Amino acid sequence: MSRQIQFRRGTADEHKNFIGAVGEITVDTTNQTLRVHDGVTAGGTMLARADNIEIDLSKLDAFQAHKLIGNRVWKSNEYTLSASNNVEIAHHLGLSDITTALAIPYLRFIAAAAEYNVNDIISNFSLCGQYYYMGSALAGIVSYGPFLNLTENTVIIPKLVNQTGVVVFNKSTGEATNIAISTVKIFVKIIY
Repeated sequence: MSRQIQFRRGTADEHKNFIGAVGEITVDTTNQTLRVHDGVTAGGTMLARADNIEIDLSKLDAFQAHKLIGNRVWKSNEYTLSASNNVEIAHHLGLSDITTALAIPYLRFIAAAAEYNVNDIISNFSLCGQYYYMGSALAGIVSYGPFLNLTENTVIIPKLVNQTGVVVFNKSTGEATNIAISTVKIFVKIIY
């Protein structure tokens, strides 16, 4: 016959003042999660469930991201894209001594376009000088490669060659859509 193991359990309210033994695990029946106890902390430490963890980094501040993925996140100011000049963003993070960092560009809509509302933020778009359509889908994009220069402490958003727009996927239809750069601002988050 198999053995059944059952942990102590109680509601969130019952956990408030409960101090479990060091290493004890209890079940929170209100939040449907576990709590780990250290012999000192009332209520113990509640463990996160997968459905309570934010996975969209654009919604995290630096402290939250660091707790979640063990990295720090820096967010730049917002800039206007240009058809004539690169956008150079100085970050002053002193990253030249690290081996891995990532700059993720985001667009924030300052005017409605492609079914997006003012203040909607996206990270799926194309900064490109040449692109072509196959039907209604984006078929080819010229990529500029990494934006982040660790040595120079800068992020370079390249100028838009021969165009005054960027390509986004329409929020409702998913079709590749060219929007005017006047409808968006760009910023970057550096994960390091």
